[in-house]
Amino acid sequence: MVDPDVLYLIGDAAEDRGDFAAARRAFEAGAALGHECPVSRLALMFDLGLGVAADKRQAMRLYLWAWRMGSDSAGNNLAILYREKGNVRGERRWFSGTLTPPSSLPCVVPAPGRIRPDSP
Repeated sequence: MVDPDVLYLIGDAAEDRGDFAAARRAFEAGAALGHECPVSRLALMFDLGLGVAADKRQAMRLYLWAWRMGSDSAGNNLAILYREKGNVRGERRWFSGTLTPPSSLPCVVPAPGRIRPDSP
């Protein structure tokens, strides 16, 4: 089985070099494995129109999925999408911290040899 952290890193590197098609494929593969970080990055691609047509509705769905998996950054990005729509109540709800994701592990892949956040 492919490691979703590796797929995330592949997607990140592809995005850095401007290969958005490769980034999207890697993030989609990581998302299919249920990993929050690639889902959040895929949402960002749709949010900003990076290599895809900007689609705020799809971005919102993906951010919500990532948030449900524990991504705090996805929750913040949902607040920004609500602000962009002029929905102050939705913005405050997401920014206020009243919504707490199931976990709060950051989308950070540790450097090789470093202790993982989920290790005992």
